[in-house]
This record gives sequence, C-alpha cells and structure tokens, in this order.
Amino acid sequence: MWWRRHAASPTALASGGGAAAATAPAAAAGGGEGGTIKIVSSLPRTGSSKGQSDTVVNAINQRLKQDNSQACNGQFKITYEDMDDATAAAGKWDPTQEANNANKAAADADVMVYIGTFNSAPRRSRS
Repeated sequence: MWWRRHAASPTALASGGGAAAATAPAAAAGGGEGGTIKIVSSLPRTGSSKGQSDTVVNAINQRLKQDNSQACNGQFKITYEDMDDATAAAGKWDPTQEANNANKAAADADVMVYIGTFNSAPRRSRS
C-alpha cells in the first residue's frame, strides 16, 4: 500500500511543507477518521554529530509545536520519536543500530514518516 509510508526531509518539516501535509491526506484516503501520524527520526544523537542532529531535532520539534502537533485543522495528531542511530561505544552512527531503528519503525503501524539517515556514510556502507 503506497500510502502507508512517506519520506520527508528535515528541511521540509522545518519549513512547514513537511510530512504532515504530505501524509495526512493519504491517511484520510485510507479510510481514517483522523487519528495519529507518527514521525520517527533516526539520527546520530551520541558522538561527534550530536550538535548537528540537535539542530534537525529542534527544527522538527519547533515545527510541530507551531501547529500544536496537529495536521489538517486538528484532524490528525502528530507524534514524534527521536531515535539514536549512534552508540556510545562507536561514538558515531552504527549500522546495526540504524537497522534496529528502521526495523522498529517499520513494525509500528502508526509510523508514517521515517527521517534518516543523517549523512551518506550509512548509505555508502551498504553498496
């Protein structure tokens, strides 16, 4: 079902064009009478990239706060979960942790937006 998952960039979320606007109509098309749209990010929240990912997470939270964590005139509530794809042992993103986060998000029926990965290193490691 194409409408179950949508991707959004942190920039789109922060600028207001983001996931809620793209996802809410799709959820309504799926027969919902409102409900919850869950956004998950998987970013390096531990280690050297934490400062940069703090900026992204703060932008997401600020944007959600601006609309009282709602979309479509309050028809949908938006929740946000901030996942860490880094480990203290590695001091940076960890491919196993990223995979665990992605699998957890994919298994959650409420997750409609997954933001990650933070940079190209995880994508390069899969080639």
